[in-house]
Amino acid sequence: MLWLLLGGLLACGIQNLDNIPSVEEFIANIKSNPSDQFIIGNFSTTNSVSSTTSYVGTNGGECNHEGAHLSFKDQGADYTVEIVAPQDGYVTYIRPCKENRTHDETVSPDGNDAYDIWFRMADNGSGFSREFVELELSIEPMKGIFCSGRDGSAVDEEYFVNAGYIDSNLYESYNKNDAPGLFFKKSEVIGKMLVPAGSMDATHIHYNLRVKKKGEDEYKACPNLFTSAIESTQMSYRQTESNQCGQDLTPYSFCAFPGDGEDLFK
Repeated sequence: MLWLLLGGLLACGIQNLDNIPSVEEFIANIKSNPSDQFIIGNFSTTNSVSSTTSYVGTNGGECNHEGAHLSFKDQGADYTVEIVAPQDGYVTYIRPCKENRTHDETVSPDGNDAYDIWFRMADNGSGFSREFVELELSIEPMKGIFCSGRDGSAVDEEYFVNAGYIDSNLYESYNKNDAPGLFFKKSEVIGKMLVPAGSMDATHIHYNLRVKKKGEDEYKACPNLFTSAIESTQMSYRQTESNQCGQDLTPYSFCAFPGDGEDLFK
């Protein structure tokens, strides 16, 4: 089975929020100096990626979907994929078990429940005036994990924590509302996915930004944090929108058809 394993925590610890830039500083810094670290290690030479899709924004009509996608090859034997921090930041949210019916309304062997990690890279203000930018990751096993109990088994929201697949230190820090929680430097491992034999290239990650600006409600945005080289590599694995939602969208870009505010740099 496919498990989410969170690790790499020994070098990490509680840090001061002074390490985190404001939203204005973050956007200016990323615009002039995009991250050269993708969300998985060694993306340019990996042989584990089977396909990707762009972030298609609200102006993409029927092709609009939650997050860009990163899918992994079934290589006939189990292997792990490291999930890494694209910038300095800290984990703000963990959902160890999320009922997920997006891909499979029935309980079939290739169905799944999902796991969420939110990783904050910019933060300032408080209350409704608070601003932040964080990376939202939804890890979807696609290998018959039903921790929500929708297959008729007992519900166990913390099964993967208790079994050691989600690091207990990270989860405990989140549950205690430690601020700012566990801090990770750019390129440090914030999680691991074990991609099992038999997953049929279905194991994947959804990733997008969550943004909150002063006086506004939070919203999802394109995760275009990366260098043009990383974007080009990501697009080289691209699954066309005709496969994705039944129609083709042109022109294609990493951040396609963003709605208002969905591209932080426009």
